Amino acid sequence: MKKFVAFFMALTIVFSLVGCAPKQQSMGDGDDVVLNFQLHDLGYGTQWLDETCDTFMEMYKDKQYGSKTGVFCR
Repeated sequence: MKKFVAFFMALTIVFSLVGCAPKQQSMGDGDDVVLNFQLHDLGYGTQWLDETCDTFMEMYKDKQYGSKTGVFCR
């Protein structure tokens, strides 16, 4: 009986963790290389990263990366 309860608890934990991953939304025009950043606002703000990403995307919007053209930062 203990094995059954342990097995049931393990299955419950495993299947409850499956839904925790956020759904990735693709951005850009579909022909861009997408760069994902994860930044926590720990007192310094995130505006600097937004401005840097905008500048980077503007600089490399026409550069070829294999079959893709340009980059998109999010």
